[in-house]
Amino acid sequence: MPDMVRPRAGAPAPPRFRRHAFFDCGGTRLLLSPAEDEGQSLLYITCSDIHATQKRLEARGVTFINAPHMIHRHDNGVEEWMAFFNDNEGRPLALMEQVAPSA
Repeated sequence: MPDMVRPRAGAPAPPRFRRHAFFDCGGTRLLLSPAEDEGQSLLYITCSDIHATQKRLEARGVTFINAPHMIHRHDNGVEEWMAFFNDNEGRPLALMEQVAPSA
């Protein structure tokens, strides 16, 4: 899939995880999956405090699928935290925060 998208977008190859491609869209991460994997797309919305953002959204009626949790620690110690929820039509969305290691 990235070979198909890259020439049209004029962008460098996106990071890949298995058969998925990720694009950084100005702080919002977009995941695309091949059609044979149900052609899923998912937006990861960056925030600076995932726990506070989740509480604000829940106060507005958003139901989260799970609590914020660390999904990955990079080699440099930066942690990626995510919390998933569905939009009003049942499509998945995620909050994402990158947390620098403590000094």
